[in-house]
Amino acid sequence: RRWPAFPVAIGNARRIANRHRSFARCPLRRFDSIFSAGCRVATAGAIGVSDMKQFFSAAVFIAGLALDSGVQAAGERIGTYDSRAIAVAYAGSPVQQKFMAPLRSAHQAAKQAGNRAEVEKLAARGRALQQSAHRQAFSTAPVDDLLEQIAEALPAIRRDAGVTALVSIWDAAGLARHAGAERVDVTAALVDAFQPTARQRKTVEEIRKQKPLPLEKVTGSN
Repeated sequence: RRWPAFPVAIGNARRIANRHRSFARCPLRRFDSIFSAGCRVATAGAIGVSDMKQFFSAAVFIAGLALDSGVQAAGERIGTYDSRAIAVAYAGSPVQQKFMAPLRSAHQAAKQAGNRAEVEKLAARGRALQQSAHRQAFSTAPVDDLLEQIAEALPAIRRDAGVTALVSIWDAAGLARHAGAERVDVTAALVDAFQPTARQRKTVEEIRKQKPLPLEKVTGSN
């Protein structure tokens, strides 16, 4: 017998979509399962051609919703890291030395030329960098500027970890944008990219055992 058209099609499409939520990591495979199930129903003669069109419209609609819902998030993987560890690994690293070299040279040149205004400008820049380092190493300040300095290494780190984004564990807004995603700790891989010393690695381990200080309590945060 013929089923009531659209309500039944919607109901069956939703049940089939729910049944195949385990295919969340492969949207095309998930839809293919819905499509195949619809074909089996049609072959059995359960519904007519008109009903089948409505069934597939409903199936496409439900599958589309799945792509924009928690089903998609369930298949996403993001890399998370403790930003304090990045700051500790950066301090004194070859990466930092490369970044600071031009500033030191400019400061020395300004001193030799007697350019007091430039000397003070560069000294102020150094103080600002030191204050930022305190906030990053002892609190939860972002370390995007440090990660930019190892930008060439980031694609390989994401690829090896199988993640699509890198987010600090202290970045609540960033984590919220990937709600439901599987989180993979990539802190160690990011730390390695800075080529830290054994002493720095030990400090990284120790600092990760501690709770971060509130930003307003970190010396030099103002």
